Amino acid sequence: MKNKNSSVATIVRHFIKENKQDEFEHWIKGISVKAKQFEGFEGLQLIPPPKGNREYISLFKFSSISDLKKWMDSTERQKEIEKLIAFSEKEMILRNIEGIEFWFEAPEAKITNTPPKWKMSLLTWTAVFPGVVLLSSFYHTLFNNLNPMIHTLLVTLTLVPLLTWVLMPMIIRVFKSWIFKL
Repeated sequence: MKNKNSSVATIVRHFIKENKQDEFEHWIKGISVKAKQFEGFEGLQLIPPPKGNREYISLFKFSSISDLKKWMDSTERQKEIEKLIAFSEKEMILRNIEGIEFWFEAPEAKITNTPPKWKMSLLTWTAVFPGVVLLSSFYHTLFNNLNPMIHTLLVTLTLVPLLTWVLMPMIIRVFKSWIFKL
């Protein structure tokens, strides 16, 4: 059972019309200002699409499910969503997540269920273990007499972005049939 007071995020996939990206990016700044006014708002992250693509990912983070629900049900949000229609190619896709589930976002929009936690854990470990070993060796070679706390800081500061933007997306692509039972 999930803790109702744990941090939660909503991942939103936006499909933006050609030549409307600037309008969308202006809109996302505006909705961020509105969301900041709500209790529990912890931040908004926008992931722009790769070149040649128009699918943006936004991540709204709140301190609890109840705070997120207040935002999702608000008239302020509804007014902002109405503005979005003018530059959206198709309806946005929303998904609430907790913990590391965001790494395991299904590649196809028709798949909406989260994989079993044991699969997420196993695949995360397959990236974390070799990453820790290799980065530890690398930093140990570079800085032989480094304080263990600073050494660990360097390893984690390097590994977390690698996991987020390189390793986990690659692992998910390779194992997507097994993860999502395609």
